[in-house]
Amino acid sequence: MESTALRQIGNRIAELRHKNQMTQSELAIACGLTLKTISMVENGQRELKVDSLLRICEHLNVSADYVLHGVSLDSDALCFRDLIAGLEPEVAQRVKDLLVSLSKNYKR
Repeated sequence: MESTALRQIGNRIAELRHKNQMTQSELAIACGLTLKTISMVENGQRELKVDSLLRICEHLNVSADYVLHGVSLDSDALCFRDLIAGLEPEVAQRVKDLLVSLSKNYKR
């Protein structure tokens, strides 16, 4: 992963950790990681394994989308995603097409 992306991810984790009033040590313990790992991640010097990223997100009460990309899906988007994911592919495509059509007709 590019070093700029790693720094952005690390900055978001550090910012969220501060908002949650946690020290690096507290986050490390809560996630089953070492203090050195948290420090290196926050400084953009180390990539996270998926399971570690998910534990960090859980303890910081944030989605992986936000940590990785700086954007969060709202609860409606997550609900629609989950509903569509459970459908047969043809039906899912019809639902997506319907939503696109509705959004064009009812845009603010």
